[in-house]
Amino acid sequence: RLHLPGLLAMLPAVPGDSKIMEEENEKLLGMLGQAANVGHGTWVEWVALHTSRQFEGALYELVSRSKGQLKHDIKKFWEEQEVSIETETGDIKTDKVMIPSALMTHTYNLLFSSSVAIHEVQDPPLQQGTLQALVSCLVSSLVIGYEGLEAEHLEGAEALCIQLYFDLGVALDVLAGHNHPVTMTDRIRKAKGRIEDYIDPIDWSFQQPLVVANMGRAYQRCTVVFGSLVHLKRLHMRDTSSQYTSLPKPMNLLPLATHQPRFGYLPAVDTWSVANSGEDAEEDYGDLVQGSPAGLDEEPSKAPTVGVAMDAIHKDVQASLEKFGSFFQTRWNAAADNLVGGMERRVNK
Repeated sequence: RLHLPGLLAMLPAVPGDSKIMEEENEKLLGMLGQAANVGHGTWVEWVALHTSRQFEGALYELVSRSKGQLKHDIKKFWEEQEVSIETETGDIKTDKVMIPSALMTHTYNLLFSSSVAIHEVQDPPLQQGTLQALVSCLVSSLVIGYEGLEAEHLEGAEALCIQLYFDLGVALDVLAGHNHPVTMTDRIRKAKGRIEDYIDPIDWSFQQPLVVANMGRAYQRCTVVFGSLVHLKRLHMRDTSSQYTSLPKPMNLLPLATHQPRFGYLPAVDTWSVANSGEDAEEDYGDLVQGSPAGLDEEPSKAPTVGVAMDAIHKDVQASLEKFGSFFQTRWNAAADNLVGGMERRVNK
């Protein structure tokens, strides 16, 4: 049906009334659409029936195990978390609790088999209405399976009830691509409430927020595997802005670090060169200290005119600058000679 208009356009024109030909094409397209809807409906019924039988059989086999074996098998899908608890005295202590973190096999197989069936017939792609019909059938299979649990299976099995509550919540989030009727919404609410009735209310008030948080994490992990079901309606979208705002601001540590000069690769300085450079430095420094602007030492009364005094000060400043330059040049030449001499001695060795 999707490729028929393109194929008809490629055929050569047939002489005749174009209006009659268009009506025949539209009629043919309508017949093909009806046949496609019937075929997709049959496919949806087959996939839902096949997966629901596997789900109900695996669920019944799980709850039929002994209490000890059942608890041991369920704990494999749980993880340990550290929580802070306030004691009666007001102190805060850290405790470790076990919380469900992954779907059990029967629930995972229900979603996985449906996703595989969708990928096998994705050429041409399935329409959104067909996928929504499949999601609706899968939700009905989940609810029917949970409604069929007997009281004897749930009594005294608190770990099983918590895991069933976790599986049902994650599966319903994955299958959220269809608006459920009011009757189905009531059945889902009653199924959850029936499971919660077999859990200790005091423990559940503490565990429920942790379980709900883990349900969101498990949903995020399932979005890749069950993408064909999740893309109909995505939940628990991650807020990247809140993640970045929660991170600590970057710190600039460079102003806090003191600079430590290191001269590990410089050659060793001989004592004679150090002595010579020290004597030269002392002579230059003495000349520099002894030299001072002559015009500043003279009394103002001895200066013949203001212009002559300013010229004398200018000359003395120039002389002082030249002495400073010669002083630093001498030190620089001494350091360069020491560096070159040390390198030559190393090469000779």
